[in-house]
Amino acid sequence: MYERIIMPTDGSEPSKEAVKQGLEIAKATGVKVLALYVMDTTAFMSVPPDSLTTDISSILNKEAHESVNYVVREGKKMGVYVEEKIVEGIPSEQIIENANPKDLIVIGTKGRTGLAKIMLGSVTENVVHHANCPVMVVRKSE
Repeated sequence: MYERIIMPTDGSEPSKEAVKQGLEIAKATGVKVLALYVMDTTAFMSVPPDSLTTDISSILNKEAHESVNYVVREGKKMGVYVEEKIVEGIPSEQIIENANPKDLIVIGTKGRTGLAKIMLGSVTENVVHHANCPVMVVRKSE
């Protein structure tokens, strides 16, 4: 059915919920899994490098590795092999670029509404509207 399940992760609770469901699908179907973390560096593009941007970069790098390692560990518990990939850029664009038409993207959502959604935008919403493959959106259960 699918060649690969892409699980964008940021270590948040909504992404962990998506990881659980994505791994269940992978286990049931035998599909390969890609844990994808996008380091959103767009906020620092216009800032000259200094010790503050270096510190933030190292924090983002640490968070990236922790996030994909979580998916790998959860996959091992379920007997599912997980490939990991960390990239830099705009999250929604990188998720879409890393997907193929025969993939399934399983992504969590924070469920923002109103002004927060308008002001912050939504990675999940952009992926749903522009991906070239099916997208499964997982809302964190209460």
